[in-house]
Amino acid sequence: MEIQMTEEKNLLLLATAADEHDEVDFESTAFEDSEKSDFEDQFREIALQDVMAQNGY
Repeated sequence: MEIQMTEEKNLLLLATAADEHDEVDFESTAFEDSEKSDFEDQFREIALQDVMAQNGY
C-alpha cells in the first residue's frame, strides 16, 4: 500500500502504529518537494514565452 502525506503529524501517527502493531511496518519512505512540479511548470511556461517572443509570436 502506498500512502502520501503532506504533514509531519500524519507520519508520526503512522510511525506510532508501526511501533505498536507487529502487522504494520514500513517498507520504504521517499520524500518529494511538493512544489517542485509547480516550479517546473512555471519555468517551462516562462521559457516558452521567451522563445515565442524571440521568434516574434
